[in-house]
Amino acid sequence: MEKHNEASKKHKIRLTSVELSSLWNTYMSDSVTTCFLSYFLEKVEETEIKQVIKLALNQAQKQIERVTQIFKEDKIPIPHGFGKDDVNTNAPRLYSDTFFLNYIHQMSRIGVLLHGNYLTLSARSDIRSLYNDLLNFSRETHNKATEVLLAKGLYIRPPYIDVPDEIHYVRDQSYLGGIFRVARPLNATEITHYYLNIQSNNLAKALLMGFSQVAKSEELREFFIRGRDLCKKQIQKFSDLFSKDNLPVPMSWDTDVTDAKDSPFSDKIMAFHVASLMSITVMNYGGSMAVTFRRDLVAQYATLMDDFLRYAEDTANIMIKHGWLEEMPKANNRDELVRV
Repeated sequence: MEKHNEASKKHKIRLTSVELSSLWNTYMSDSVTTCFLSYFLEKVEETEIKQVIKLALNQAQKQIERVTQIFKEDKIPIPHGFGKDDVNTNAPRLYSDTFFLNYIHQMSRIGVLLHGNYLTLSARSDIRSLYNDLLNFSRETHNKATEVLLAKGLYIRPPYIDVPDEIHYVRDQSYLGGIFRVARPLNATEITHYYLNIQSNNLAKALLMGFSQVAKSEELREFFIRGRDLCKKQIQKFSDLFSKDNLPVPMSWDTDVTDAKDSPFSDKIMAFHVASLMSITVMNYGGSMAVTFRRDLVAQYATLMDDFLRYAEDTANIMIKHGWLEEMPKANNRDELVRV
């Protein structure tokens, strides 16, 4: 692999747009992660959870260093991202140790998905090497967080269903359901995605609940409350379908948010984190729609996705208004270049 990396440097193989966007997104997300995990590490009390936070923080810092080195070698401007000015580790505790662990568990799962995607889309050998390592780091963190959740009895398992005693085939169109038909019970894949979407909304809801308490701007406080209520509405939609099929609904994380009022995070980093979570949620919903057979569920996902897209756009508008939205590298505007 080292020989391939040296060859890439020798021949100065340019980064593709996909590789550039992957590196840019990685740098930005890891700069957010280091801020949050630095604060978590300062507040955590339980030893086992502290070790998971240290592992995740160490990996995020190493990832930033490696991406920064690639930017320097390829003479690409290093994004501003986020840093010490965006976190106050001396602020009071805003979330519980259990939240810290669940946060890392959820974010490392997202890391596995994104890094795997970046790996398969990259051509240059050094970039593939980077994302192969980052994929392994995310997998290691996720496994460690899972082990601690299980050991502490905190792991929220998906619902169990009975295993069929024989193979069945779909015989008619009723399997696809409809808006006015009596719908069949959820199948295993549909349950899986509903469970994942409830969990991701629980994370976003708890974060937004905390953000709404500590944001310095009244505009941001009201905006975060709106986001909290949006997540609550979506969780209820998914939970109603679980209840209809007599499946257990995963518990919320609301009790993991304290009554703190002093902010550990800048309004800028909180707005960016919310925008990132909305993007991930829309991606999750799109994937869920692709593997869902019931027409009524597909229609529901489309409606819920539209709600999040509107909220994500409003988040972007707020960031633009305050000068917080750092611009990703973009293609040249050829029409602008030919104007005299």
